[in-house]
Amino acid sequence: PFGSSSQAFIVSNNQNTFEFWKEKFKNIKDFKIASKNSLFCDFSYNQLSDLRKLKNFKYCLILENYDIFEQEFENKENQTPSLF
Repeated sequence: PFGSSSQAFIVSNNQNTFEFWKEKFKNIKDFKIASKNSLFCDFSYNQLSDLRKLKNFKYCLILENYDIFEQEFENKENQTPSLF
């Protein structure tokens, strides 16, 4: 159900917007930044599925295409099974 999680990803698909939110949120407790294959972040990942393993954050900002992120993290339990 909505609101049952204590963690949230904030997805930005624009570098300027990403930098804006990065600056605005930098003093928030448990705020982290995840970037693909980068040393200049709190969490570096190779594939979006790697983000599923993260535990130590409340808010995590990532620079990624929102549709791709949503496809990776959508709730698979609510999908109707298909033969095709």
